[in-house]
Amino acid sequence: MSLTHKPNLLAFGTLVMATALLGGCNQSSKSDTKKEVASKVGTYASVDCSTFTKSKDLPKSASCGYLTVPEKHALKGQSASKTTMEIAVLKIPAIKPEAKADPVVYLQGGPGYSAIDSLEDFTQSKAKYLWNDRDFYLVDQRGTGHAKPAYKCTEFNTVKGSIEQVKACKARLKAKGVDFSAYQSVQSAHDFIMLRKALKLDSWNLYGASYGTRLAETIIREDSQGVRSVILDGVFPIEVNGLSDTPWATYATLDRIVANCDASINCASEILKPMIESIIERLQNQGEEQAAIRFVNYIASLAGDARVVPLILAIDKDLNIIINEKDNEEAEGYFAPMALSVVCAEEYAFLNQTALQGRNDKNWSTTTTLTVNKMFHEGFDIDSCKAWDVAAADGIETQAVTSNLPILVINGGNDHQTPPAWGELVVKNMPNAQLFTNPQGGHVQLTSQNPYRNCIDGITMAFLAAPDQKIKTQCTSMIPVFKYN
Repeated sequence: MSLTHKPNLLAFGTLVMATALLGGCNQSSKSDTKKEVASKVGTYASVDCSTFTKSKDLPKSASCGYLTVPEKHALKGQSASKTTMEIAVLKIPAIKPEAKADPVVYLQGGPGYSAIDSLEDFTQSKAKYLWNDRDFYLVDQRGTGHAKPAYKCTEFNTVKGSIEQVKACKARLKAKGVDFSAYQSVQSAHDFIMLRKALKLDSWNLYGASYGTRLAETIIREDSQGVRSVILDGVFPIEVNGLSDTPWATYATLDRIVANCDASINCASEILKPMIESIIERLQNQGEEQAAIRFVNYIASLAGDARVVPLILAIDKDLNIIINEKDNEEAEGYFAPMALSVVCAEEYAFLNQTALQGRNDKNWSTTTTLTVNKMFHEGFDIDSCKAWDVAAADGIETQAVTSNLPILVINGGNDHQTPPAWGELVVKNMPNAQLFTNPQGGHVQLTSQNPYRNCIDGITMAFLAAPDQKIKTQCTSMIPVFKYN
Protein backbone atom coordinates (compact mmCIF):
# COMPACT_ATOMS: atom_id res chain seq x y z
CA MET A 1 0.00 0.00 0.00
CA SER A 2 0.95 3.60 -0.26
CA LEU A 3 1.18 6.66 1.85
CA THR A 4 3.69 8.09 4.21
CA HIS A 5 3.22 5.01 6.36
CA LYS A 6 4.43 1.47 6.02
CA PRO A 7 2.07 -1.20 4.72
CA ASN A 8 1.47 -2.68 8.15
CA LEU A 9 -0.45 0.35 9.41
CA LEU A 10 -2.60 0.68 6.38
CA ALA A 11 -6.12 0.23 6.19
CA PHE A 12 -8.75 -0.78 4.44
CA GLY A 13 -10.35 2.40 3.09
CA THR A 14 -9.52 3.99 -0.28
CA LEU A 15 -6.73 4.04 -2.76
CA VAL A 16 -3.11 3.78 -3.34
CA MET A 17 -0.36 6.00 -4.55
CA ALA A 18 0.73 4.88 -7.98
CA THR A 19 4.41 5.14 -7.24
CA ALA A 20 4.19 3.54 -3.79
CA LEU A 21 4.73 -0.05 -2.78
CA LEU A 22 1.50 -1.87 -3.50
CA GLY A 23 1.93 -4.82 -1.17
CA GLY A 24 2.74 -8.44 -1.98
CA CYS A 25 1.79 -12.04 -1.55
CA ASN A 26 4.99 -14.06 -1.25
CA GLN A 27 5.61 -17.52 0.00
CA SER A 28 4.98 -17.96 3.67
CA SER A 29 7.51 -19.42 6.05
CA LYS A 30 4.76 -20.01 8.58
CA SER A 31 3.13 -23.36 9.24
CA ASP A 32 0.04 -24.22 7.20
CA THR A 33 -0.94 -27.02 9.56
CA LYS A 34 -4.12 -27.09 11.67
CA LYS A 35 -4.57 -29.00 14.90
CA GLU A 36 -7.24 -31.26 16.33
CA VAL A 37 -6.48 -30.62 20.01
CA ALA A 38 -9.62 -29.03 21.37
CA SER A 39 -8.49 -29.48 24.97
CA LYS A 40 -5.90 -26.73 24.51
CA VAL A 41 -8.42 -24.09 23.47
CA GLY A 42 -7.96 -20.90 25.48
CA THR A 43 -4.49 -21.82 26.75
CA TYR A 44 -1.50 -19.52 26.37
CA ALA A 45 1.99 -21.00 25.89
CA SER A 46 5.13 -18.88 26.12
CA VAL A 47 7.79 -19.01 23.41
CA ASP A 48 11.11 -17.27 22.95
CA CYS A 49 10.57 -13.98 21.14
CA SER A 50 13.25 -14.93 18.63
CA THR A 51 10.55 -17.23 17.24
CA PHE A 52 8.86 -14.10 15.91
CA THR A 53 11.54 -11.49 15.37
CA LYS A 54 15.28 -10.92 15.38
CA SER A 55 14.77 -7.17 15.46
CA LYS A 56 17.27 -5.16 17.50
CA ASP A 57 14.34 -2.93 18.42
CA LEU A 58 12.78 -5.65 20.54
CA PRO A 59 12.88 -4.55 24.21
CA LYS A 60 14.79 -7.02 26.37
CA SER A 61 11.85 -7.24 28.71
CA ALA A 62 9.45 -8.36 25.99
CA SER A 63 7.77 -11.76 26.15
CA CYS A 64 5.97 -13.79 23.51
CA GLY A 65 3.56 -16.67 23.20
CA TYR A 66 0.83 -18.48 21.34
CA LEU A 67 -2.84 -18.57 22.23
CA THR A 68 -4.73 -21.66 21.05
CA VAL A 69 -8.17 -20.80 19.66
CA PRO A 70 -10.81 -22.78 17.80
CA GLU A 71 -10.80 -22.46 14.04
CA LYS A 72 -14.37 -21.20 14.43
CA HIS A 73 -15.71 -19.93 17.74
CA ALA A 74 -19.06 -20.97 19.23
CA LEU A 75 -21.30 -18.27 17.78
CA LYS A 76 -25.04 -17.98 17.12
CA GLY A 77 -25.87 -21.37 18.58
CA GLN A 78 -23.13 -23.20 16.70
CA SER A 79 -20.54 -25.28 18.55
CA ALA A 80 -16.90 -24.33 18.31
CA SER A 81 -14.73 -26.20 15.83
CA LYS A 82 -12.61 -29.06 17.11
CA THR A 83 -9.88 -27.90 14.78
CA THR A 84 -7.67 -25.27 16.39
CA MET A 85 -5.18 -22.61 15.38
CA GLU A 86 -2.65 -20.46 17.23
CA ILE A 87 -2.53 -16.69 17.52
CA ALA A 88 0.88 -15.04 17.94
CA VAL A 89 1.30 -12.54 20.80
CA LEU A 90 4.15 -10.17 21.66
CA LYS A 91 4.02 -8.31 24.97
CA ILE A 92 6.07 -5.20 25.73
CA PRO A 93 5.98 -4.56 29.49
CA ALA A 94 5.34 -1.07 30.82
CA ILE A 95 8.40 1.11 31.32
CA LYS A 96 7.29 2.20 34.79
CA PRO A 97 7.71 -0.47 37.49
CA GLU A 98 4.10 -0.20 38.66
CA ALA A 99 2.05 -0.79 35.53
CA LYS A 100 -1.65 -0.07 35.31
CA ALA A 101 -3.84 -3.15 35.45
CA ASP A 102 -5.35 -2.49 32.02
CA PRO A 103 -2.91 -2.84 29.10
CA VAL A 104 -3.19 -1.51 25.55
CA VAL A 105 -3.69 -3.98 22.70
CA TYR A 106 -2.93 -2.88 19.16
CA LEU A 107 -5.25 -3.95 16.32
CA GLN A 108 -3.42 -4.00 13.01
CA GLY A 109 -4.72 -2.56 9.78
CA GLY A 110 -4.96 -4.02 6.33
CA PRO A 111 -6.63 -6.41 6.61
CA GLY A 112 -3.85 -8.89 5.97
CA TYR A 113 -0.76 -7.49 7.71
CA SER A 114 1.25 -8.56 10.75
CA ALA A 115 1.14 -6.51 13.95
CA ILE A 116 4.31 -8.13 15.31
CA ASP A 117 6.26 -7.29 12.17
CA SER A 118 5.31 -3.63 12.71
CA LEU A 119 7.36 -3.57 15.94
CA GLU A 120 9.84 -0.97 14.71
CA ASP A 121 7.00 1.41 13.95
CA PHE A 122 6.45 1.66 17.68
CA THR A 123 10.02 1.50 18.92
CA GLN A 124 11.31 4.13 16.47
CA SER A 125 8.50 6.62 16.98
CA LYS A 126 7.03 8.57 19.84
CA ALA A 127 4.36 5.88 20.07
CA LYS A 128 6.52 4.34 22.80
CA TYR A 129 4.42 6.36 25.23
CA LEU A 130 1.79 3.65 24.79
CA TRP A 131 3.74 1.35 27.10
CA ASN A 132 4.96 4.02 29.48
CA ASP A 133 2.70 2.86 32.32
CA ARG A 134 0.78 0.03 30.64
CA ASP A 135 1.78 -3.26 29.10
CA PHE A 136 1.44 -3.16 25.31
CA TYR A 137 0.39 -6.11 23.14
CA LEU A 138 1.02 -6.72 19.46
CA VAL A 139 -1.15 -9.60 18.24
CA ASP A 140 -1.08 -11.19 14.80
CA GLN A 141 -4.63 -11.77 13.67
CA ARG A 142 -5.57 -15.26 12.50
CA GLY A 143 -4.15 -16.15 9.13
CA THR A 144 -1.46 -13.46 9.23
CA GLY A 145 2.10 -12.92 10.34
CA HIS A 146 3.33 -15.49 12.85
CA ALA A 147 -0.05 -17.07 13.51
CA LYS A 148 -0.38 -20.79 12.83
CA PRO A 149 -1.54 -21.33 10.16
CA ALA A 150 -0.69 -18.21 8.17
CA TYR A 151 -1.48 -18.27 4.47
CA LYS A 152 -0.13 -16.41 1.47
CA CYS A 153 -0.98 -16.59 -2.20
CA THR A 154 2.19 -18.06 -3.69
CA GLU A 155 0.62 -17.70 -7.12
CA PHE A 156 1.39 -13.97 -7.19
CA ASN A 157 3.77 -11.66 -5.36
CA THR A 158 1.76 -8.45 -5.46
CA VAL A 159 -1.30 -7.28 -3.57
CA LYS A 160 -3.54 -7.64 -6.62
CA GLY A 161 -3.28 -10.87 -8.57
CA SER A 162 -4.89 -11.67 -11.88
CA ILE A 163 -8.27 -13.39 -11.77
CA GLU A 164 -6.61 -16.67 -12.80
CA GLN A 165 -4.03 -16.32 -10.00
CA VAL A 166 -6.68 -15.53 -7.39
CA LYS A 167 -8.71 -18.56 -8.45
CA ALA A 168 -5.61 -20.77 -8.35
CA CYS A 169 -4.73 -19.59 -4.84
CA LYS A 170 -8.25 -20.24 -3.63
CA ALA A 171 -8.31 -23.73 -5.22
CA ARG A 172 -4.94 -24.68 -3.72
CA LEU A 173 -5.95 -23.66 -0.20
CA LYS A 174 -9.39 -25.23 -0.53
CA ALA A 175 -7.69 -28.53 -1.43
CA LYS A 176 -5.76 -28.22 1.85
CA GLY A 177 -9.05 -28.00 3.73
CA VAL A 178 -8.98 -24.29 4.56
CA ASP A 179 -12.34 -23.06 5.85
CA PHE A 180 -12.43 -19.52 4.49
CA SER A 181 -15.44 -18.58 6.61
CA ALA A 182 -13.14 -18.83 9.63
CA TYR A 183 -11.35 -15.70 8.45
CA GLN A 184 -13.84 -12.98 9.31
CA SER A 185 -13.74 -10.04 11.70
CA VAL A 186 -16.07 -11.63 14.25
CA GLN A 187 -13.80 -14.70 14.51
CA SER A 188 -10.75 -12.48 15.02
CA ALA A 189 -12.69 -10.45 17.59
CA HIS A 190 -13.35 -13.57 19.65
CA ASP A 191 -9.66 -14.48 19.44
CA PHE A 192 -8.92 -11.20 21.22
CA ILE A 193 -11.69 -11.81 23.73
CA MET A 194 -10.25 -15.26 24.47
CA LEU A 195 -6.77 -13.75 24.81
CA ARG A 196 -7.98 -11.18 27.33
CA LYS A 197 -9.49 -13.94 29.42
CA ALA A 198 -6.42 -16.19 29.08
CA LEU A 199 -4.29 -13.30 30.36
CA LYS A 200 -6.74 -12.91 33.28
CA LEU A 201 -7.43 -9.28 32.46
CA ASP A 202 -10.67 -7.74 33.64
CA SER A 203 -10.41 -5.13 30.90
CA TRP A 204 -7.99 -3.55 28.47
CA ASN A 205 -7.72 -0.61 26.09
CA LEU A 206 -8.11 -1.12 22.34
CA TYR A 207 -6.04 0.85 19.85
CA GLY A 208 -7.30 0.22 16.31
CA ALA A 209 -5.64 1.61 13.20
CA SER A 210 -7.45 1.60 9.83
CA TYR A 211 -9.01 -1.87 9.36
CA GLY A 212 -8.08 -2.35 13.03
CA THR A 213 -10.76 0.23 13.87
CA ARG A 214 -13.36 -1.99 12.23
CA LEU A 215 -12.07 -4.92 14.26
CA ALA A 216 -12.19 -2.77 17.40
CA GLU A 217 -15.82 -1.94 16.72
CA THR A 218 -16.53 -5.66 16.40
CA ILE A 219 -14.83 -6.37 19.74
CA ILE A 220 -16.89 -3.59 21.33
CA ARG A 221 -20.04 -5.22 20.02
CA GLU A 222 -19.04 -8.68 21.23
CA ASP A 223 -17.28 -7.88 24.54
CA SER A 224 -18.02 -4.35 25.76
CA GLN A 225 -17.66 -5.37 29.42
CA GLY A 226 -14.03 -6.32 28.77
CA VAL A 227 -13.07 -2.95 27.29
CA ARG A 228 -11.98 0.07 29.36
CA SER A 229 -11.49 2.52 26.48
CA VAL A 230 -11.05 2.59 22.70
CA ILE A 231 -8.91 4.65 20.34
CA LEU A 232 -9.96 4.60 16.68
CA ASP A 233 -7.26 6.03 14.41
CA GLY A 234 -8.10 6.31 10.69
CA VAL A 235 -11.66 5.05 11.06
CA PHE A 236 -13.17 2.42 8.78
CA PRO A 237 -16.78 2.17 10.00
CA ILE A 238 -18.65 -1.11 9.84
CA GLU A 239 -21.60 0.74 8.32
CA VAL A 240 -19.49 1.91 5.34
CA ASN A 241 -18.92 -0.48 2.42
CA GLY A 242 -15.22 -0.92 1.82
CA LEU A 243 -15.71 -1.68 -1.87
CA SER A 244 -18.60 0.37 -3.22
CA ASP A 245 -17.73 3.38 -1.04
CA THR A 246 -14.18 3.69 -2.42
CA PRO A 247 -15.34 6.36 -4.93
CA TRP A 248 -17.01 8.31 -2.10
CA ALA A 249 -13.71 8.54 -0.26
CA THR A 250 -11.92 9.49 -3.47
CA TYR A 251 -14.26 12.40 -4.19
CA ALA A 252 -13.84 13.57 -0.61
CA THR A 253 -10.06 13.57 -1.15
CA LEU A 254 -10.29 15.40 -4.47
CA ASP A 255 -12.40 18.04 -2.74
CA ARG A 256 -9.76 18.23 -0.01
CA ILE A 257 -7.07 18.91 -2.62
CA VAL A 258 -9.14 21.81 -3.95
CA ALA A 259 -9.70 23.14 -0.40
CA ASN A 260 -5.99 22.87 0.40
CA CYS A 261 -5.24 24.76 -2.79
CA ASP A 262 -7.69 27.52 -1.82
CA ALA A 263 -5.92 27.86 1.53
CA SER A 264 -2.53 28.20 -0.17
CA ILE A 265 -0.92 31.41 -1.36
CA ASN A 266 0.68 30.01 -4.50
CA CYS A 267 -2.18 27.80 -5.66
CA ALA A 268 -5.31 28.71 -7.60
CA SER A 269 -8.00 26.03 -7.50
CA GLU A 270 -9.73 27.54 -10.55
CA ILE A 271 -6.59 26.52 -12.46
CA LEU A 272 -5.63 23.34 -10.57
CA LYS A 273 -9.02 21.62 -10.68
CA PRO A 274 -9.54 21.96 -14.45
CA MET A 275 -5.96 20.77 -14.91
CA ILE A 276 -6.69 17.60 -12.93
CA GLU A 277 -9.84 17.01 -14.98
CA SER A 278 -7.96 17.68 -18.22
CA ILE A 279 -5.25 15.14 -17.39
CA ILE A 280 -7.89 12.50 -16.70
CA GLU A 281 -9.73 13.28 -19.94
CA ARG A 282 -6.55 13.21 -22.04
CA LEU A 283 -5.55 9.86 -20.60
CA GLN A 284 -9.02 8.45 -21.25
CA ASN A 285 -9.00 9.78 -24.83
CA GLN A 286 -5.71 7.99 -25.42
CA GLY A 287 -7.28 4.74 -24.26
CA GLU A 288 -5.24 4.82 -21.05
CA GLU A 289 -8.03 4.07 -18.59
CA GLN A 290 -5.74 2.35 -16.07
CA ALA A 291 -3.32 5.27 -16.25
CA ALA A 292 -6.21 7.65 -15.53
CA ILE A 293 -7.12 5.58 -12.46
CA ARG A 294 -3.44 5.48 -11.51
CA PHE A 295 -3.27 9.27 -11.71
CA VAL A 296 -6.25 9.76 -9.40
CA ASN A 297 -4.75 7.22 -6.97
CA TYR A 298 -1.50 9.13 -7.09
CA ILE A 299 -2.80 12.62 -6.38
CA ALA A 300 -5.26 11.33 -3.77
CA SER A 301 -2.42 9.71 -1.84
CA LEU A 302 -0.51 13.00 -2.04
CA ALA A 303 -3.37 15.18 -0.76
CA GLY A 304 -1.33 15.95 2.36
CA ASP A 305 1.99 16.46 0.55
CA ALA A 306 2.99 20.09 0.15
CA ARG A 307 4.64 19.22 -3.20
CA VAL A 308 1.50 17.98 -4.93
CA VAL A 309 1.02 21.04 -7.16
CA PRO A 310 4.40 20.85 -8.97
CA LEU A 311 3.90 17.10 -9.34
CA ILE A 312 0.53 17.64 -11.02
CA LEU A 313 2.11 20.31 -13.23
CA ALA A 314 4.83 17.87 -14.29
CA ILE A 315 2.27 15.21 -15.20
CA ASP A 316 0.22 17.80 -17.10
CA LYS A 317 3.28 18.47 -19.28
CA ASP A 318 4.21 14.81 -19.70
CA LEU A 319 1.47 12.16 -19.35
CA ASN A 320 4.09 9.42 -19.77
CA ILE A 321 5.09 9.98 -16.15
CA ILE A 322 1.85 8.23 -15.19
CA ILE A 323 1.42 6.01 -18.26
CA ASN A 324 4.79 4.34 -17.69
CA GLU A 325 4.25 3.66 -13.98
CA LYS A 326 3.52 0.12 -12.84
CA ASP A 327 0.08 -0.66 -11.47
CA ASN A 328 1.10 -3.28 -8.95
CA GLU A 329 4.57 -3.41 -7.46
CA GLU A 330 5.98 -6.02 -5.13
CA ALA A 331 6.01 -5.76 -1.35
CA GLU A 332 6.48 -8.07 1.60
CA GLY A 333 4.35 -9.11 4.52
CA TYR A 334 0.87 -9.31 3.02
CA PHE A 335 -1.40 -12.27 3.76
CA ALA A 336 -3.88 -12.15 0.88
CA PRO A 337 -6.08 -15.17 1.79
CA MET A 338 -7.10 -13.69 5.13
CA ALA A 339 -7.57 -10.24 3.57
CA LEU A 340 -9.71 -11.47 0.68
CA SER A 341 -11.78 -13.68 2.96
CA VAL A 342 -12.59 -10.75 5.24
CA VAL A 343 -13.32 -8.22 2.52
CA CYS A 344 -15.24 -10.48 0.18
CA ALA A 345 -17.47 -11.86 2.95
CA GLU A 346 -18.08 -8.56 4.73
CA GLU A 347 -18.00 -5.97 1.93
CA TYR A 348 -18.56 -7.59 -1.48
CA ALA A 349 -21.53 -9.56 -0.15
CA PHE A 350 -23.23 -6.29 0.81
CA LEU A 351 -22.36 -3.91 -2.02
CA ASN A 352 -23.97 -0.46 -1.82
CA GLN A 353 -25.26 -1.04 1.71
CA THR A 354 -23.90 2.03 3.45
CA ALA A 355 -24.75 4.68 6.01
CA LEU A 356 -23.17 7.42 3.88
CA GLN A 357 -25.82 9.84 2.70
CA GLY A 358 -25.98 11.39 -0.76
CA ARG A 359 -23.54 11.63 -3.63
CA ASN A 360 -20.40 13.71 -3.36
CA ASP A 361 -19.31 13.70 -7.00
CA LYS A 362 -21.36 16.66 -8.22
CA ASN A 363 -18.43 19.07 -8.48
CA TRP A 364 -16.38 16.95 -10.86
CA SER A 365 -16.50 16.46 -14.61
CA THR A 366 -18.25 13.51 -16.24
CA THR A 367 -14.96 11.99 -17.38
CA THR A 368 -13.58 12.27 -13.85
CA THR A 369 -16.61 10.52 -12.35
CA LEU A 370 -16.40 7.76 -14.98
CA THR A 371 -12.81 7.16 -13.85
CA VAL A 372 -13.36 7.43 -10.11
CA ASN A 373 -16.42 5.18 -10.15
CA LYS A 374 -14.24 2.31 -11.43
CA MET A 375 -11.75 2.57 -8.59
CA PHE A 376 -11.16 0.10 -5.79
CA HIS A 377 -8.68 -0.23 -2.97
CA GLU A 378 -5.66 -2.33 -3.96
CA GLY A 379 -6.54 -5.99 -4.52
CA PHE A 380 -10.00 -5.55 -3.06
CA ASP A 381 -12.34 -5.31 -6.02
CA ILE A 382 -15.47 -6.94 -7.38
CA ASP A 383 -13.70 -9.21 -9.87
CA SER A 384 -11.26 -10.50 -7.24
CA CYS A 385 -14.13 -11.21 -4.84
CA LYS A 386 -16.04 -13.05 -7.55
CA ALA A 387 -12.95 -15.18 -8.09
CA TRP A 388 -12.39 -15.71 -4.36
CA ASP A 389 -16.04 -16.81 -4.04
CA VAL A 390 -16.73 -17.02 -0.30
CA ALA A 391 -20.04 -17.02 1.53
CA ALA A 392 -21.46 -13.80 2.91
CA ALA A 393 -20.88 -12.87 6.53
CA ASP A 394 -23.82 -12.33 8.86
CA GLY A 395 -25.82 -9.19 8.05
CA ILE A 396 -24.81 -7.66 11.39
CA GLU A 397 -21.47 -6.87 9.73
CA THR A 398 -23.15 -3.97 7.92
CA GLN A 399 -24.75 -2.45 11.00
CA ALA A 400 -23.30 0.46 12.96
CA VAL A 401 -22.05 -0.31 16.46
CA THR A 402 -23.54 1.74 19.27
CA SER A 403 -21.61 2.00 22.52
CA ASN A 404 -21.43 4.08 25.69
CA LEU A 405 -17.75 3.26 26.17
CA PRO A 406 -15.28 6.17 26.24
CA ILE A 407 -13.87 6.41 22.74
CA LEU A 408 -11.29 8.68 21.14
CA VAL A 409 -11.65 9.09 17.37
CA ILE A 410 -8.59 10.49 15.62
CA ASN A 411 -8.87 11.72 12.01
CA GLY A 412 -6.32 12.97 9.52
CA GLY A 413 -7.60 15.94 7.56
CA ASN A 414 -5.82 14.69 4.43
CA ASP A 415 -6.60 11.00 4.89
CA HIS A 416 -7.31 9.60 1.42
CA GLN A 417 -8.20 6.11 2.63
CA THR A 418 -10.59 6.77 5.49
CA PRO A 419 -11.63 10.45 5.18
CA PRO A 420 -12.59 12.52 8.24
CA ALA A 421 -16.30 12.19 7.45
CA TRP A 422 -16.06 8.48 8.22
CA GLY A 423 -14.84 9.20 11.75
CA GLU A 424 -17.63 11.72 12.18
CA LEU A 425 -20.10 9.04 11.10
CA VAL A 426 -18.95 6.65 13.84
CA VAL A 427 -19.18 9.31 16.55
CA LYS A 428 -22.93 9.66 15.90
CA ASN A 429 -23.43 6.26 17.53
CA MET A 430 -20.95 6.77 20.36
CA PRO A 431 -22.36 9.27 22.90
CA ASN A 432 -19.18 9.24 24.99
CA ALA A 433 -16.82 9.62 22.03
CA GLN A 434 -14.40 12.51 21.62
CA LEU A 435 -13.29 13.51 18.14
CA PHE A 436 -10.02 15.11 17.08
CA THR A 437 -9.03 15.88 13.49
CA ASN A 438 -5.43 16.74 12.72
CA PRO A 439 -5.55 19.18 9.77
CA GLN A 440 -1.97 18.24 8.89
CA GLY A 441 -2.52 14.49 9.11
CA GLY A 442 -2.87 11.72 6.55
CA HIS A 443 -3.91 8.12 7.18
CA VAL A 444 -3.27 6.90 10.76
CA GLN A 445 -1.69 9.34 13.21
CA LEU A 446 -0.13 6.79 15.56
CA THR A 447 3.28 6.42 13.94
CA SER A 448 3.25 9.34 11.53
CA GLN A 449 6.17 11.73 11.42
CA ASN A 450 3.90 14.74 11.58
CA PRO A 451 5.59 17.85 13.03
CA TYR A 452 2.65 18.24 15.43
CA ARG A 453 3.03 14.80 16.98
CA ASN A 454 3.53 16.23 20.47
CA CYS A 455 -0.02 17.57 20.42
CA ILE A 456 -1.49 14.37 19.02
CA ASP A 457 0.43 12.18 21.46
CA GLY A 458 -0.55 14.41 24.37
CA ILE A 459 -4.22 14.04 23.53
CA THR A 460 -3.87 10.29 23.29
CA MET A 461 -2.00 10.02 26.59
CA ALA A 462 -4.53 12.24 28.36
CA PHE A 463 -7.35 10.06 27.06
CA LEU A 464 -5.72 6.82 28.21
CA ALA A 465 -5.10 8.30 31.65
CA ALA A 466 -8.71 9.42 32.15
CA PRO A 467 -10.96 8.33 29.26
CA ASP A 468 -14.14 9.45 31.04
CA GLN A 469 -12.96 13.06 31.24
CA LYS A 470 -13.08 15.66 28.50
CA ILE A 471 -9.67 16.06 26.92
CA LYS A 472 -8.00 19.44 26.92
CA THR A 473 -7.06 20.16 23.33
CA GLN A 474 -5.67 23.68 23.49
CA CYS A 475 -2.62 22.52 21.55
CA THR A 476 -4.77 21.89 18.50
CA SER A 477 -5.20 25.62 18.02
CA MET A 478 -1.46 25.73 17.26
CA ILE A 479 -1.81 23.34 14.32
CA PRO A 480 -2.17 25.50 11.18
CA VAL A 481 -4.45 24.82 8.23
CA PHE A 482 -2.66 22.66 5.69
CA LYS A 483 -1.29 24.51 2.65
CA TYR A 484 0.57 23.58 -0.51
CA ASN A 485 3.94 25.15 -1.31
